[in-house]
Amino acid sequence: MNPLQAARYFDVRESFDLVDYAEVGLPIFRLTVEAVTLARLEMPTLHEFVLRSILIGEANAGGIARLLGLAEDVVEDALAALAYDKCVVLAPSPAVGDSRADTLDEVALAPKSYEVTDTGLQKMREGERTPRDEPLVFDYDGIRRHPVALGTESVRRPKDLAEDGAIQIRPYPADAPDVSELSSVDVGRVVRRRSGKGFERGILAFRRIARRENLFRPAVGLLYQSRATDEVQIAFVLGDQLAQDYEIEFAKHGGAKKGGLIRTAVGDRASLRAFLGPERSAEVAHGDLLSRLRANVTLAKREHAAIRARLERLRQKPMLKTSEEQDLASVEQSLRAARADLDALPLRGLAPYEQGELLIEALESAKRRLYISSADIAPDRADGTVLRRLNERLNDRVDVRIDTSVPLSAEPKGARGSFELGVELWLAAQQRRNLTLGQRPEGHTSLYFLIKDEDLAIVTNRPFLGGRGRPLSFIPTVGIVTRRPEIVAEIANLIGVPAPQAPRSSGHRRA
Repeated sequence: MNPLQAARYFDVRESFDLVDYAEVGLPIFRLTVEAVTLARLEMPTLHEFVLRSILIGEANAGGIARLLGLAEDVVEDALAALAYDKCVVLAPSPAVGDSRADTLDEVALAPKSYEVTDTGLQKMREGERTPRDEPLVFDYDGIRRHPVALGTESVRRPKDLAEDGAIQIRPYPADAPDVSELSSVDVGRVVRRRSGKGFERGILAFRRIARRENLFRPAVGLLYQSRATDEVQIAFVLGDQLAQDYEIEFAKHGGAKKGGLIRTAVGDRASLRAFLGPERSAEVAHGDLLSRLRANVTLAKREHAAIRARLERLRQKPMLKTSEEQDLASVEQSLRAARADLDALPLRGLAPYEQGELLIEALESAKRRLYISSADIAPDRADGTVLRRLNERLNDRVDVRIDTSVPLSAEPKGARGSFELGVELWLAAQQRRNLTLGQRPEGHTSLYFLIKDEDLAIVTNRPFLGGRGRPLSFIPTVGIVTRRPEIVAEIANLIGVPAPQAPRSSGHRRA
């Protein structure tokens, strides 16, 4: 489950709103520990069968040799080795006058008989156990504080995590465990699972931790904000499940209160209220109703995607495909209805995962006017797909205006030869009359805007095309969405975006 899917799927939490999501790394210590182990050595097969022969009554070398079909000297060598290991002992000689031996000569000539000792019986059951020193490598969870078996799951180094802009969740305590904190039973279980085969050794003691490597387990972090207080909660998604044990242990040790983990949004909320004014701010829909309407859209989307996937698999089965197509039409109708219910809210809060989806919608469906503001245009947020969609709108004679804090130019900022949307837009603006590049107005430096025609307006503290960056911390999303034409016009007027103009006869400048 990717971050966007996790955010949509786990959006609903009672009395809380999801305000941010990000890829995170959960701390793992990869430990190499010097340990004393007991190695289990299997008893040689010949020795085992010699002992079993004695137990069923063949107590001398000759009888054992005949029973096993072996040469007598081979059996005698085995008996000598077993006697040296104290697995067998000579049986007591029968006394004179005993019915088994009437004379001393007969006693002297009788073959040696053996008995199996308790040591022999134990080694037959368990093998021989010999202590030895050996290194053990295993992973130790830095939050839940116990050994963990990750199997084939990938782990990542801090450098890799930083390059991807993922947030590093720090272990608590910061140091790896001391050997006194390690449980031989837990470590043995984890080493057994990591090895892929039976770890047939017991752990007697740990001498020291010889090596420690700091790694991270990829996950998705979800930031929730209470609707009634300033409380925030951070949850983690591993695979496709909420890892509640991680969340509980993380919260016990300060969790969301750790310095630098969450960027404050108090100023952004104040800026948004000031921009909207007290009356409009009071109209913004929040709470359970909004969460339920979003959840309906998410569930319809998931069902829609599942049916489309089944249809793809059934392309060669026309009869089954017809049934799936009928189901798809029904789900599409449900999805349209769920979206209509959500869009019917006059003014509502913006979920963090919606901003990118609404930007794509605006790029694909604008008919007359499109206004976007951003701090800058960053390659990780704006790629060739954005340029293609913008060109399509420009070809359709849509008036497009993009305001940025950092002026765009023909001067590349990245690696030589790499695609840069900012440069491409600057070049396009020299040729197209309906593309305007400008400077963001100074009056609303903490807010960013998107206006599409007269049916969509977004105000948010997150730039649309990048530039503010992710400072390796959570940034609570503060924003509103409206599709009411009168409110869209009101917001456009406040930021100085003119009303849509009649379509031009040409979308290109004259040479």
